[in-house]
Amino acid sequence: MSISDWVRLYPAWLLSVAIWMLSPSVEAARVEGMYEAEVYVRDQSGDERIRGFRLAMDDVLTRVTGDSAVSIRDEIVPVYRRAQAFVEEYRYLPVETDKTAPQAETVEEAPGFRLYVRFAELNLNAALREKGIPVWGSDRPDVLVWLAIEDRGQRTLVSGLEKSAARQELALQAQEKALPLVLPRLDKTDRQALSFIDIRGGFIDKIRAASARYETNVVLAGHLALSGRSWLGRWWLIDSGQVKYWQSSHVDINTSIVSGIEGLSRILVDQYALGGTEATTSLYVEVDQIRTLDQYADVLQYLAALPVVSRADVHQVAPQRTTYLLTLNGRPADFERAVALNSKLQKAAEAVSADRKNLNQISGTGTSTILHYRLNVR
Repeated sequence: MSISDWVRLYPAWLLSVAIWMLSPSVEAARVEGMYEAEVYVRDQSGDERIRGFRLAMDDVLTRVTGDSAVSIRDEIVPVYRRAQAFVEEYRYLPVETDKTAPQAETVEEAPGFRLYVRFAELNLNAALREKGIPVWGSDRPDVLVWLAIEDRGQRTLVSGLEKSAARQELALQAQEKALPLVLPRLDKTDRQALSFIDIRGGFIDKIRAASARYETNVVLAGHLALSGRSWLGRWWLIDSGQVKYWQSSHVDINTSIVSGIEGLSRILVDQYALGGTEATTSLYVEVDQIRTLDQYADVLQYLAALPVVSRADVHQVAPQRTTYLLTLNGRPADFERAVALNSKLQKAAEAVSADRKNLNQISGTGTSTILHYRLNVR
């Protein structure tokens, strides 16, 4: 076994994968630990530590960009090679207590430590955007996965409540790519609403109806069938009424599952991630139902933390309403999608265009967009 076979470690604290979700919620999942990773290293030498930093950055870049090959892209190689410059914290942890540590064939290859690394989020995001690499925030849509597998006449639906190799591979992919995946219970209600044939046939209306009870943002349906020596895959992504379809073909089932999840990740990145080449845009956001200083500050902090927002300022304060002026790395539509993933703010009205006269006192420019929201007070 070479060292490259066991250097990566996917700790349980990275992501709570909701593959057996019993209390579904329409609100998107906030992925914790996006900029943290643990890898195995041989010793505490400087060269080995730098190697560990790069391995950890490889894992983090995959989660942040949704691209498992991002670290070898020409434009990102200089950032990857300077991984140590983005390290905010690191520490060594013992291997003895880690039951997942691999068994090396020689003493020289044996891991001596686990290296925990946390990267500076703002600095790394800025470097990625400077290179035009899309950055995907930690608020991510949860995805219900219906997976039907056909192997020499044997038909299986993957359940979140039963252990299986397919379920394990889905959990691994969810951790690697920081995707909140949900697997169905496959109880009596599910089986009455949706059959294996429905998934194999891609009957979207039935898939959508059966998925409603889980209240996820996105639904992924997949059918994998062994044909000769290849696993043929068909995949349907249902998101906000839109359906996207693609196919895959691989020699083993695990690679087929990986291909389906990578297809899902690419589509979600295209929709939710923000690149560094977008022009900045000014956006006014009016929020009603703000009654206390704590609510005022909480909303400002929430807006400033959104990946699409590069700067958040208070424009005007009125009784129970605060207007914020935001500078976006993208379009107002990107902002609306980001806010829709969380229940903190609820859309109150359609966007309207404010005339030059009303905005000149602040921006001195032509028209800007105003969006109206209401604070959800719990």
